[in-house]
Amino acid sequence: MKFTLGDAVWLRQTEEEGTLTAVLSTTIYEVEVEGVRFPVFADQLEHPYLRRFRKTGVLRREPASLPLPAPEKKKAPRLPQGCYLSFLPLYREEAGAEEIEAVKVHLVNELPDTVRFEYDLRSSERRSLFALSGIIPEYSNLYIHTISWELMAAQPRFGWRLQPTCEGRVGPQQEGVVSLRAKQLIKRLAALEESGNPAFSEMLVDHFVEAAPLPLPQLKGRASIDQMPIVKPFSGVIDLHAGALLPDAEDYLPAEIFRIQLDALRHFMQEVIANGASPVLIVHGVGNGLLRRAVSDIVKTYPPVRRLVQEWHPRYGFGATGVQLKY
Repeated sequence: MKFTLGDAVWLRQTEEEGTLTAVLSTTIYEVEVEGVRFPVFADQLEHPYLRRFRKTGVLRREPASLPLPAPEKKKAPRLPQGCYLSFLPLYREEAGAEEIEAVKVHLVNELPDTVRFEYDLRSSERRSLFALSGIIPEYSNLYIHTISWELMAAQPRFGWRLQPTCEGRVGPQQEGVVSLRAKQLIKRLAALEESGNPAFSEMLVDHFVEAAPLPLPQLKGRASIDQMPIVKPFSGVIDLHAGALLPDAEDYLPAEIFRIQLDALRHFMQEVIANGASPVLIVHGVGNGLLRRAVSDIVKTYPPVRRLVQEWHPRYGFGATGVQLKY
């Protein structure tokens, strides 16, 4: 079954009607449904007029007796799968073989939250090439831009910031950088050929941390003290050593470990403020002092923080920073 640009098509899997906007390869098309564009395999598409014929009975004979009404199909609720960047390679034929010409970049939000985002593409020399900010609704796909294969192979840096919003309020902001090394990029493309998937993705956020503790659930009927949920007390101490945060820390690059340590510190400070705790202790080790200075810079940005104490500790020596807060 062949299609041309501008054709109306019917998606078998989602039972939606869309428009064909691009031919990505011999087996993959780009389809637009309600303003959202995404890749679809050719065997998942059909012409909508065939479905209309079947629906009106033109291509089939009505049975002698009316069948019982089919039960109403209820769509299963969508499960949250996080926010991620999706990379869709575009191919061209060169000397009888397909070669990658460019890559389409999409921001995908598979969470039940409307998210404010900031996107910044930089070269390997940290020079800004493209920036975009805005809002992406829940369970939606946003096309950002198309970059050349030469730029993709030059290991650019995809910077991002995400912040959930709800009824005019915003939650804690999370940020990071995606940088695909040459070996990682080759592995991703090889996996695409094996699986037949049109695109590969990089997870940004699998969920957002609550800015404040959730209220206890209301128990119906009689309840004893044994039935109350057990809430783990807040310790007020965090150990930022790689071994304490990651069971397989040796598999990570130093830059990746450093980003994970800073993310863990931000989450810890949010819990500290939510619990009204003071003082608290941040264990970072001595090392070359880079992590200690980053801890000091980040902690000072929180308004309740009044004083940092970097004195000798009987357990951690000079590898810990005490934080005093005032609410």
